[in-house]
Amino acid sequence: PRRFWASVEPYCADLTNEEVRVLEELLKPPEDEAEHYKIPPLGKHYSQRWAQEDLLEEQKDGARAAAAADKKKGVLGPLTELDTKDVDALLKKSEAQHEQPEDGCPFGPLTQRLLQALVEENIISPVEDSPIPEIAGKDSGADGAGTSPRSQNKPFSVPHTKSLEGRIKEELVAQGLLESEDRPAEDSEDEVLAELRKRQAELKALSAHNRAKKHELLRLAKEELHRQELRQRVRMADNEVMDAFRKIMAARQKKRTPTKKEKDQAWKTLKERESILKLLDG
Repeated sequence: PRRFWASVEPYCADLTNEEVRVLEELLKPPEDEAEHYKIPPLGKHYSQRWAQEDLLEEQKDGARAAAAADKKKGVLGPLTELDTKDVDALLKKSEAQHEQPEDGCPFGPLTQRLLQALVEENIISPVEDSPIPEIAGKDSGADGAGTSPRSQNKPFSVPHTKSLEGRIKEELVAQGLLESEDRPAEDSEDEVLAELRKRQAELKALSAHNRAKKHELLRLAKEELHRQELRQRVRMADNEVMDAFRKIMAARQKKRTPTKKEKDQAWKTLKERESILKLLDG
């Protein structure tokens, strides 16, 4: 039994002011609370990041290969790695070269990339490799009917190239193969941002619920402290009543009548005990 009551005592012991102070400290908002509700800015697109990583990996492989080749000769040292700014500059330079081809192609960069993908997959044949029928006759070389625009060094013109570029882009965006550039990157509604806002809303609701429970627990703790004081006063009143009862019983054993002072003291202690009990019950 002693072991059992010793294990139960922490759950039944009286509250202390230190425990109330701990509850008050828990009610203070943490310093990093605002950090949990911040939405980080949208980072660089994965295609650009992967391109940078691939370029850096190629630079590392090239540096290792050059270092191994020139180790015996000692002519060149190991190549230094390009930093992120150099990689961005190379990527922009490559994109600028694709956007402004030297052959004067009228198609836009998106159309060219799409056609290049088809050429690489051998779905369509390049213009240079396709056989062009030549018109027999003496005037065939004069009017240039059997030659291609590239052989004549003339700009190859196709009407409505801008509208074609726009329609191809709209179709690729509609099919989900290309991201739209019209909407801002930071305000774009994607699955990750929606999930972040959903979890943040749940965190706010849970924090508000926990804060309300802590306020309720603090209120109950303060009330319990007041009740503990009243119970302590009741125990003191019980001891005073027992002392007055012992005095009266001792007088009766001596076969004498209790004095008026002893009777008044007994009634006073009883009334005080009743008033404390009323406060405790209320």
